[in-house]
Amino acid sequence: MDHFAGIFALITGTFLSCEEQQQLINHNALLLLAKKPSPWPTRITSRICVTYFLYMSDLTSVYALVAPLGQLSGNGQLRETVEERRKRYGGDASFWYLPPSLVERFNLSGTGMEGVIAEDLTAINWLQLRFGGESFPIQIDRQELKECANELPPAPIVRDISG
Repeated sequence: MDHFAGIFALITGTFLSCEEQQQLINHNALLLLAKKPSPWPTRITSRICVTYFLYMSDLTSVYALVAPLGQLSGNGQLRETVEERRKRYGGDASFWYLPPSLVERFNLSGTGMEGVIAEDLTAINWLQLRFGGESFPIQIDRQELKECANELPPAPIVRDISG
């Protein structure tokens, strides 16, 4: 059971599939935006709205840096930086590398881009000075980020230049 499902079940006493939960949230969010009454009893509607806002409050303000694939990770220095931060801070590093698939999943940019997310703006500014790219603040689900962005940046390609 995911975090939202647990809150929903606790508030409403009802267990729904993830798809049913999303449909319910989307329906009530649209009703709220349109200022129309919900067809469900007020008690259930208010619980759904509370659940929705509790769910949305899991979003964390962080900073992102995106650049074309290879610009950040191509020479291995970003990999070393991530390893050093994880070694120093452990699980509290708050510093994640995103390959192109995750950049797209989190809607940070188009195809062929890689990224870094950090809670510390100074870290993003330093990376941007070092590697280039575009930085911007975002709201993101930190738990989802921790679950899917644990990988290190790719290792550099070692080229034989001896002859």
